[in-house]
Amino acid sequence: TLGGTTTVTASSGVATFTNVTLSGVVGTNYVLRFAASGLSSADSGNVTVSSGTATQLGIATQPVGGASGAVLSTQPVIAIRDAQGNTVTGDSSTQVTVSIHSGAGGALGGTTTVTASSGVATFTNVTLSGVVGTNYVLRFAASGLSSADSGNVTVSSGTATALGIATQPVGGASGAVLSTQPVVAIRDAQGNTVTGDSSTQVTVSIQDRKSTR
Repeated sequence: TLGGTTTVTASSGVATFTNVTLSGVVGTNYVLRFAASGLSSADSGNVTVSSGTATQLGIATQPVGGASGAVLSTQPVIAIRDAQGNTVTGDSSTQVTVSIHSGAGGALGGTTTVTASSGVATFTNVTLSGVVGTNYVLRFAASGLSSADSGNVTVSSGTATALGIATQPVGGASGAVLSTQPVVAIRDAQGNTVTGDSSTQVTVSIQDRKSTR
C-alpha cells in the first residue's frame, strides 16, 4: 500500500513527489504507475522494501508436545516482525519469553527466555509438564511488541514415578475374595497413568492392622 501524498500538481512541467511511503512484503517487486487525465501513463522500474520497525511477534515454528516433563518434541521458533509481517532481520536484541497462557495443571521448564538473532528467537530446551488430555496454549511475549499464542499443545504420560489407587479395595467375608478388587495405576510425576507400561509388577501386602471392635 502507498501512503503520504500520492497526487501532486506539476510545476514547470515536473511533478515532484516528496513524502510517498510504500508498505510491502520483503522480496516482492513493486511497479508504481503514474497517471494523469488525458495522458499516457508511465510505469516505474522494480521497487523493493526492506523490513520496517518491529511491531509484533509471529510463530515461525509451532511447538509440539512430548512426554510430560520432557522437552517439547518440536521446539518453537519465533520471528520478530514488522506491521506487514516481514521478519526484522536486523534485530538481535529482543528477548522473547514463553509462558502458559491457558490449560490447567501445566508447568514449563528449561530456558524460557531467549534473545533473538537476526530477527528470530529459537527455543531449544523448553519442557512442558502437564495433564494428559489437556490443551495447553503457550504465549510468546516481548517488551513493546504484540504477543503471539501457539496452537494447542498436548503431552503424553511421562516417566513412571509412583503408584496410585484407581479403585479402592472393599472387604468381604473373612477368607473370601474382596467384594471390590483394587485397581492400581502406574503414574508419572503429574499423576498421569503411564499407559505404555506393561511390565511393572505390583505387589499387595498388609501395611497396617487396626481393630474395629
